[in-house]
Amino acid sequence: MAKFCTSCGSQVPEEASNCPNCGAPTGSTAPASPAAPSAPTATYAAPAPEGVSAKPAKGNIPTYIGIGVVAVIAIIVIALIASLFGGGYKKPIDNMIKGIEKQDADKFLSAYPEFLADQMDSYIDDDAMEEMYDMLEDECGKNIKISYKVTDKDKLDKGDLEDYEDEIDDNYDEKVKVTAGYELEVEMKIKGKDDEDEDENDFVILKIDGDWCVYEGGFY
Repeated sequence: MAKFCTSCGSQVPEEASNCPNCGAPTGSTAPASPAAPSAPTATYAAPAPEGVSAKPAKGNIPTYIGIGVVAVIAIIVIALIASLFGGGYKKPIDNMIKGIEKQDADKFLSAYPEFLADQMDSYIDDDAMEEMYDMLEDECGKNIKISYKVTDKDKLDKGDLEDYEDEIDDNYDEKVKVTAGYELEVEMKIKGKDDEDEDENDFVILKIDGDWCVYEGGFY
């Protein structure tokens, strides 16, 4: 069998130990065949559903989560603005109404500043609240529900607030800080099983030492 040089591919006599053409040592009977290139490996990626990005951006937050976060932030901001600019002025009126509906003197008195509540405590107790509720039932029937609407609101200016501070000091011997206030006209609706009644009430609502309180006005 003929043998060939592994270096240049020339035919070499069988007894030769070196290639007569290039001088390379012999030892293979045939030139090495060049390695066949390997076939490329096929890859397959499933198509993304219609309307969905095949490769979402790294760190991208789903839209519905982003909307939810924005909504929560908006609610918090609105609540803070309401707290800072007078949104809590209705709270004492709400407490007053809850006190009547539940015949709860403590809840009713919580609508007022402490120095007024202490004075009213001598005649506003649970028995008095029960009597008040019975009077409303006599007029409108059982299951009394009270609702209201602020029909007019005037914001008190700095001079008015200072006047109320002086008045409280003179009349009740209390040093307080009045930081905001409103004069309100409130339309009350009292509804029972048999009838309903409407009434107009005037209130002065003050923010005294950080708490909204009824200073003037009420249902007693």
